[in-house]
Formats: sequence, structure tokens, C-alpha cells
Amino acid sequence: MISKHKGEQLLTLEHVS
Repeated sequence: MISKHKGEQLLTLEHVS
């Protein structure tokens, strides 16, 4: 389930921006 992990990282990046 790497796709899910990548999505989470992207979400975190946008949240931090």
C-alpha cells in the first residue's frame, strides 16, 4: 500500500504549506 502512503505525504505537505 505505497500509493496510500504517498497520498498521505502529499496531504501533509499541503497542510504544512
